[in-house]
Amino acid sequence: MKIIRSVSEMIQVRQQLSGKVGIVPTMGALHEGHISLVQQCRSHSDHVVVSIYVNPLQFGPKEDFDKYPRNLSQDTELLSDEGVDIVFAPEELGEQNSETKVIPGELSTLWCGKNRPQHFEGVLSVITKLFNIISPTDAWFGQKDFQQFRIIEKWVEDFYVPVNLHRAMIVREKMGLAISSRNAYLNLDQKYNAKNIYKSLTAAKSAFMQGETSTKVVLELSKDYLKKMKIEYHAIIDPVTLKPCDKVFIGSVLVLAVKLGQVRLIDNMIFDM
Repeated sequence: MKIIRSVSEMIQVRQQLSGKVGIVPTMGALHEGHISLVQQCRSHSDHVVVSIYVNPLQFGPKEDFDKYPRNLSQDTELLSDEGVDIVFAPEELGEQNSETKVIPGELSTLWCGKNRPQHFEGVLSVITKLFNIISPTDAWFGQKDFQQFRIIEKWVEDFYVPVNLHRAMIVREKMGLAISSRNAYLNLDQKYNAKNIYKSLTAAKSAFMQGETSTKVVLELSKDYLKKMKIEYHAIIDPVTLKPCDKVFIGSVLVLAVKLGQVRLIDNMIFDM
């Protein structure tokens, strides 16, 4: 496995690769969710690239950029065991000197974008850099960041980016909590309470499968499990426009963001049969 720290070297190495080149973009602190993405990428690609970069542009001024977990040696050891070909872990991507910005549209003003107004601009700016440097044929993202994936998908559509996007199912802990690097911030009581997030989602899906299509009713059933949390948003949305739905339908999505103490967690459930 090759570990590359500079942009120029990554571009040079990429020019020597043929066939399908898959990328799994990450900010490190790798967990089972990331490994699942790597394994899916591995099964579809001739070469697997995992990027590790804690992107300062997608953190707000009061967010956890400085304390975000970083352990490159541990991450690279995990990736080596998974047969990854290249780890691209640049020291920086020149974001502080970039005059050109990638400005997402209306999709970024909803949900996570309301309280994190520059978050998706930061995500798209760095994704643009990564994709230009690595020129992947395929890219894997997790479903947990549903809004982020849709915004990247729209960027690919609007700019004719020659890459195939893949959205992988959420990997969960035994009690249902979506695996996230930020779960490490939870104390024991918060971790125990956090299992109710998944109960909230499954209660909503169960109601739909039993024939309930009223958004109001389904959300009320779901909200019963979130009483001990501070709800940032909790909605059933159209998967394309990301706007709220009056009725629940196959393919619509329940999205939520909650806080337990100072820890912000997001999750979602796609309504299917």
